[in-house]
Amino acid sequence: MWANVAKMIPQKRRGVNDALRSFGKAVICHIIAGQRGAIEMSNLARILAIASFCGASSTWAQGYPSKPIHLVVGFPPGGGNDIIARLVGAKMQEAWGQPVVIENKPGANSIIATEFVAKSAPDGYT
Repeated sequence: MWANVAKMIPQKRRGVNDALRSFGKAVICHIIAGQRGAIEMSNLARILAIASFCGASSTWAQGYPSKPIHLVVGFPPGGGNDIIARLVGAKMQEAWGQPVVIENKPGANSIIATEFVAKSAPDGYT
């Protein structure tokens, strides 16, 4: 089956949707039938395959953000960078519905702020 993958790559005359459809069909047929031959899938089998993939992806998704976001600025409050960070933070707060905390860490040419972010938890909230 995997040898046919090269044939399924979109060419000038074939669209991306056709290539993806035929590749997905071949993979699902291989999984369902357990063999390398091409098997016609019924509409029910297609619907079940699509529903299982959609259902699996929705169970893995978690709401982001689920806690306040910290935006670290490496310059003192009241400067241009701070004003822009506060404007961006306000738009982020409107879009995500979570508070955005602006933290100013001035000094050492913004190395202090960089070290603070590097040492924070890698959870995407700083």
